[in-house]
Amino acid sequence: MKITFYTALILLFISQIGFSQNIVPNGDFENYTSLPSALGQWGNCVDWGNASGGGSPDYCHVLGSFSAALPNNFFASVMPFSGLAIMGFAGMGPLGNNYREYPSIQLSSAMVIGNTYNVSFHITSGAADHYYGYSCNRLGVRFSTGPLTQVAGSPIGGIPQLEITGQVWSTSWLAVNFNFTADSTYNQITIGNFYNDDSTSYMSQIQVNSSSVAAYYFIDDVSVIEDPSASVNNLVLGKDLTVYPNPTSG
Repeated sequence: MKITFYTALILLFISQIGFSQNIVPNGDFENYTSLPSALGQWGNCVDWGNASGGGSPDYCHVLGSFSAALPNNFFASVMPFSGLAIMGFAGMGPLGNNYREYPSIQLSSAMVIGNTYNVSFHITSGAADHYYGYSCNRLGVRFSTGPLTQVAGSPIGGIPQLEITGQVWSTSWLAVNFNFTADSTYNQITIGNFYNDDSTSYMSQIQVNSSSVAAYYFIDDVSVIEDPSASVNNLVLGKDLTVYPNPTSG
């Protein structure tokens, strides 16, 4: 009976690892109602929103057209990290307007208080042909119970639970990973810069035709997955666990 009991515990632990799922629906942006043909068509991407504000994230697709096409997008030349689609947003700018854009989505299930989650996504400034050539800091992830609301195009404010350290600029895809222990039953994730221009640092990275000071980013493969090791507490195989026959070749 002892070997059966402990084997069941081990199988339960393995099954929880195998069945941990991404609770960000359409986190790879592949599902759409129609292909994008212009900037600001975030609503074409299934489940994603813009925090009900004046900021308008940009849904971009390899099969899209005009300014929303890939790889030759309006803001930069870029291909998805995976699949055919990505989402773009203004992290800052143009300077002086305090303008922000926020991709936001409801999680498929609420977080469990005390459980740890791995939060990840990929981000890039684009490979070439940048319309804006600036980096900025303050890019973060904010979890909430219910959707956040942006007023016009202004920063939402508040303190994100997770924030990338330093300014972000990369012409290739960067992997961003956090571990986050839920302190509430959060069911919404919102990505962007939650601070105003005065609280954001920025720097010119390349020479561009546009005179606007602004930082623009693309994201792909947004994921929130419960850490299975945090779901099984104090799993200890007792010293009296016995396997027969001993020794064995099977």
